[in-house]
Amino acid sequence: MEKPDKTHIAIFCIFIFVFGLTSIFCQSVTEGFKAKKMEGKIVKWELEADSARFDENLKTLKGVKVKFYPGNREPFTIKADDGLIKENVPVINSASSEKKPARFDAKQAGGDEIYMENNVQVIGYLNSTIKCNSLLWDSVSEIIRNEDNVEIEAERWNIKGIGIEFSPSGDIITIKKDVTMKFIGQ
Repeated sequence: MEKPDKTHIAIFCIFIFVFGLTSIFCQSVTEGFKAKKMEGKIVKWELEADSARFDENLKTLKGVKVKFYPGNREPFTIKADDGLIKENVPVINSASSEKKPARFDAKQAGGDEIYMENNVQVIGYLNSTIKCNSLLWDSVSEIIRNEDNVEIEAERWNIKGIGIEFSPSGDIITIKKDVTMKFIGQ
């Protein structure tokens, strides 16, 4: 086997250096990021973040606030320390029996997802405040969900459980298991 000469090694090193730097500089960070989802002239949601890092179809967010505008009710807000927006989520084989994480598992191609984590609060949904560690918004099913501990506080009651699922435009919140409810007296 023939040893590579110094010219080939130098060209290889330059190639690695240039393409290594290109991938580093393709990731940009923006302070004060904003995004909006529209259907025609109707605003579905608005997102603000203190900062965002861009990697292809993924945006990594810090200091996240999303305001949803359900057509038939008052808007509500979700706040979190961290978040991710993934655009054009690929199809996942729903025939698989393995348990999938709540993070990025839209059932249709082309769906967008917003994943929020760390100190998540949903403020104003059905006149309550929902607290949990993470939430996933799936634009295809239009469902917000998680598999974590969750607490819902309202003026006259408090509910705790594991896992939540609700639609921004719906009237039903589903707590999946280990549900306890406490009524607060006058």
